[in-house]
Parts: sequence; structure tokens; C-alpha cells
Amino acid sequence: MAIILNVNKKVTEIWIRLVLKLYQELNERLGSNFIGLVAAPEPNITLHDINVVVIVKNVSSKVRQEVIDIARQVEEDLGTSPIISSITLERGDLLINEFKGWFYG
Repeated sequence: MAIILNVNKKVTEIWIRLVLKLYQELNERLGSNFIGLVAAPEPNITLHDINVVVIVKNVSSKVRQEVIDIARQVEEDLGTSPIISSITLERGDLLINEFKGWFYG
């Protein structure tokens, strides 16, 4: 499992905390279906209004909803407004590289 987050001086502490907590919760709740995530370097950098890509082995509407629920819970736990805007994709989806390229050049 992997997390891709290019940490630099512009990244806010809360964004880093949100992404790390999201990773931990996804890993715990999705188990072996969770592969990793790709997060924008800061929340306002988006592609198609997405700032976090969650990568799983098998995607379904149930898994997508669970990812959304986990994201909202993480935001609530850390006392933030909803700023995680995610998409859930299966390993090997070509969109993953599109997001990586947009987020990290």
C-alpha cells in the first residue's frame, strides 16, 4: 500500500493531517481491497474537482460510498469542513496517471 503526497512548504498542516488520517482509516476499514491514495499537494489543487484519488483492487458503488463516508468522518474527527473531494478507482485505471501528472507535473 502506498500514499503519494508531495509535501512542501505550501502544504497546510491540516491537509497533511487529513490525508494521513484518511490513509489510515481507508487501510483499516477497506483492508486488503485498499491499495493506496494519491493526494494533491494542497486541497485547492484539483482535477475535475478531485483532490484525492483512492486506489482499490475492486471498486463498486458500496466501496465508493464507504470511501465518502470515511472521508466525511475524518473531516469531522479533525474538525474541518468538507475539503476532501475524492474519486475511487481500480488499480490500473488510466485516470490514476492523469491525476498524478496533474498534481505533481
